[in-house]
Amino acid sequence: MKESIGLSNVDGNPKSGSSTSRDSSPAAIVTVKECLDGMEILVNCGLGFRLSRVLQVLLQQGLSIVNCSCTKTNTSSVLHTIRTEVSSTDQPRIINVDVIQQKLKDIIHDDTSFK
Repeated sequence: MKESIGLSNVDGNPKSGSSTSRDSSPAAIVTVKECLDGMEILVNCGLGFRLSRVLQVLLQQGLSIVNCSCTKTNTSSVLHTIRTEVSSTDQPRIINVDVIQQKLKDIIHDDTSFK
C-alpha cells in the first residue's frame, strides 16, 4: 500500500471489493479499487440510479473527483467509472477504503430499494 496517498483499510492491505444490491433488476454492483493516487469506483446499475449520491459520499470522505464517465451497456444498465484522488489539505488525511466501500454499498442498496 502506498502510504503517501493516505488510503487504508482495516488490515492495512490494498483494498479492492465489490458489493451487490439484491433489490433491483438488474442488480446494482459497486467495486472499489485502490489506485496509485486514489481510488477507482465502478458502479454498474439501472438507468434510474442517482450517481450524485455516490459522488457526494466520495467528496464527504475527502476525495476529489478526477474523472467520471458513464457507459450504457447492452442491457438496461449503466456503468459509471469514477477516478478519485485524496484531496490536498494542510493536514494529512487518512481515507479508509473499507468505510467508503460500506457507505457506497449502503447508499446503492437504499437507492435501489425504493424503486
